[in-house]
Amino acid sequence: SPIDATRVFVRILAAPAPYVAPAAYYFPTVGRMQGVEVRKGSSQIKYGPYTTGGAINFLSSPIPQDFSARISLMGGNYGRRVAQVSVGQSFENGGFMLETYQNTATGFKELDNGGPTGFYNQDYLAKVRVNTRTDAKIYQSLTFKAGQAKGNSDETYLGLTQEDFDANPYRRYSASQMDNIKTDHEQYSVKYNIIPTKFMDVSVTGYRNNFSRNWYKLDAVKYNPSADPLVKSVAIASVLESPVQYANEYSLLTGATSPNDDALFVRNNNRKYYAEGIQSTIGLNFDSGTMKHDIEIGFRYHKDEEDRFQSDDRFAIENGVMKLTKVGAPGTQDNRIGNAKALAGYVQYTFKYGKFLALPGMRYESIELSRTDYGKADPQRTGLAV
Repeated sequence: SPIDATRVFVRILAAPAPYVAPAAYYFPTVGRMQGVEVRKGSSQIKYGPYTTGGAINFLSSPIPQDFSARISLMGGNYGRRVAQVSVGQSFENGGFMLETYQNTATGFKELDNGGPTGFYNQDYLAKVRVNTRTDAKIYQSLTFKAGQAKGNSDETYLGLTQEDFDANPYRRYSASQMDNIKTDHEQYSVKYNIIPTKFMDVSVTGYRNNFSRNWYKLDAVKYNPSADPLVKSVAIASVLESPVQYANEYSLLTGATSPNDDALFVRNNNRKYYAEGIQSTIGLNFDSGTMKHDIEIGFRYHKDEEDRFQSDDRFAIENGVMKLTKVGAPGTQDNRIGNAKALAGYVQYTFKYGKFLALPGMRYESIELSRTDYGKADPQRTGLAV
């Protein structure tokens, strides 16, 4: 009988830099996914690098067995528009799938003096597979995957004082009118599968993810009518927590004309990431009487990087309108690179006897982390600044 080629699944780390920067702001486009798995307990041992809290596995749309074309359109309040289009088909010796997911909205927050508070996301994915016949003595396949996702959101870190929130929780102060986050994600992978016997399958996958984001957002406020060089800026969290103590700074947040040109500090929170690696999985499946055994062995070599190269622009504000007064030099705020190398391996054994199921496993991780901080005085990254 033909070999079940669908039993080989490969899971690739999706985070921008899961080792050196696990808290990076990124989440896959869930609307494009066919399904979502939440793994807890011993079943998560094969994912890593963090296995104590659980793992989320996003299942992207597979290449369909038969010709399939789908268009889905949705709409809602606040200009919400969602469009998903996909087409694909499998043949005797291959298959393909093309998909796009578009999501946009005008936003529901109310910016003082008007302005955009919405977002748009654009996601594209392509898969191509070449394979032997499914009834071949030794089934083999090679699958290429490429994707790109772009996002643009007029979103802010700036919140509201408690009094203003109670009056209108949807309000946004004038000083957040320039806040915006742009993201760009690219993913590439090539996967080789071979099923040499009915009880064994092997997969080898090489992958590369690139992710960049720049959250241009208000970071601090400075009220300085006397142009005193000793007057320091105040973090926005402090102003919102104590608007009476920082009444002058609060007035700038809400659109009052600033007496100084460097009234609002807007941070180019610019970061770039990459993650790449190669991994292999070997699966063994066999029965002994009424007992079923499933052994999975996996190996992975992985590298990732986070590059922070940030600066502050200065703005004045006049009757609620922000005006750029100084462009910050790139690298004069945060200027560092973090790197990680990791070697991982695991063994997981699934034993089933009637209604009894056991799932023991072991995982090994060897991680090397490094960071190079060039400092604010070395935007050229010569390494010479003290």
